[in-house]
Amino acid sequence: MAMTQSSSVRGLVVLCTFGLGFFACYIYLGPGFSSATPAPVLRTVDLSAQIKAAIGPTRGGSAQDTSLYNDVRLLCWILTHPGNHATKARAVKETWAPRCNKAVFMSSKGDPIIKSIDLKMSADSRDTLWEKSRKAWYYVYKNFAEDYDWFMKADDDTFVITENVRYLGSLHDPDGSYFFGRVFKPFGEYQSGGAGYVVSRGALKKVGPKLEKDELCAVRTPMVEDAKFGACLREVGVGVGNSLESGKDRFHPFVPEQHLIPGIIPAKFWYRDYVKYPTTEGMDCCSDLSISFHYITPNLMRELYFYVYKLHPYGSRKADDLLPAPIFLRSKSRSVGSKLTLTGSPNDAAPAAKSASKDIPKEVAKEAPKQASKEGAKEAPKVASKADAKQEAVKPAQAVNNKTAAAKL
Repeated sequence: MAMTQSSSVRGLVVLCTFGLGFFACYIYLGPGFSSATPAPVLRTVDLSAQIKAAIGPTRGGSAQDTSLYNDVRLLCWILTHPGNHATKARAVKETWAPRCNKAVFMSSKGDPIIKSIDLKMSADSRDTLWEKSRKAWYYVYKNFAEDYDWFMKADDDTFVITENVRYLGSLHDPDGSYFFGRVFKPFGEYQSGGAGYVVSRGALKKVGPKLEKDELCAVRTPMVEDAKFGACLREVGVGVGNSLESGKDRFHPFVPEQHLIPGIIPAKFWYRDYVKYPTTEGMDCCSDLSISFHYITPNLMRELYFYVYKLHPYGSRKADDLLPAPIFLRSKSRSVGSKLTLTGSPNDAAPAAKSASKDIPKEVAKEAPKQASKEGAKEAPKVASKADAKQEAVKPAQAVNNKTAAAKL
C-alpha cells in the first residue's frame, strides 16, 4: 500500500514538472511556438549618425564649441603622483583631459601610459606641494607660454569642463593679466587649488621668470601651494579675478553632492570662512557654466563625463545665443608678435556689449557700440537710397490712379 502511494506521488511530480516546463516554454517562446504564425521580430535602427549630426562634433559637442577649441587654445596641467597614475590620473586621461588643446601630467616620476613629466622631486608629499607646483608652472612657462592662450592647473581628482574654461577665456584678452578660480580670502586672497585655477598668457609671462627658483618669488610664509602661487602673482601685479556668472561660482572645491544638497557642508566649517563671495546650496548653487568640481573619485569622474558629454535629453538645447558672444578669438584676430589684436566684425562685438555682462572687459564694452554705430552709419545711406527708388516708382502709378478717379467723377 505504501509503495503504491509512493509511486503515485512520484508520477504526479513528474507530470507536474512536465506541465510546468511546457507552460514555461509557451510563455517564453510566445504564440509562435504552438502556431504557424511566426513571432514578431523587433526592428533595430542605428541612429548614431543622426545623433552625431544633431549634437555636433564629438570633441566640442557643437559647432560653436569646436570653434572655441581652435580659437581659444587651452593647456591643462594635472598635478599627480606615482600612487595615483593607474587610478585617478588614468580616469582624467580617459575623460576630460583630451578635450584640452594640450594636457600635461606633472609628477615625481615618468609614466609612459599617462606620459607624465618627472619633475625631479627629492620627496613627494603634501609638504612639498609648493615646490612641485612651482616646478610644474615653470616647466609650462618655459615650454608652452607662446603656444597657448590660457593655462589651467587641476588636481588628479578634479573634473573639468574645458568648453566652459574656453568660454570664460573668450571674454578676456589672453595677453592681459588674469587669474580665475574660486576666491579664498586668507593670505591676501588666492584661488582654491582643488577647484583648479586658470591664468592668462599675459599673467604667466609675468610670473614665470620668478618661478625658476623658490627664492625669486619672495614668499616666506609656510603656505600651501595655491595660496603661495597667489602670493607670487600678486608680487608681479596680478590679482585674483572675479569669474562669477550671474552671481554664481564656476569653480567648485567639493563634489557636486556637497554643493547641491543643503546641509551636507556643516554650518561651522572652514570653507564658509574662506570663500570671498556668498554661496548657497541647492539647485541654484552653481553657475550653469560651471568649470570644475573637486574630490572626484575615478568612478565618479567617468559618471560625470557621461552626464556632461553623452547624456542628451531629446529636444533640449542650451540657448547659447542668449549669452555674451565670445570676443577674443584667434580666427577674428591677427598676431602681432604674441599679442592678439581684435579684427572681427563690429556686429560680432556689439551684441556682447549690449548684454552688459560683468564678464566683459570695460574697454571692450565701450568700444563695441562705437564700432557698431559706425557700421550703421555706413549702412544708412544704402537703405535710404533703396527706399527713395521705391518711392519714385510708386509716384507714376499714383498719378494714373488719380486721373482715373477724376474721370469717373
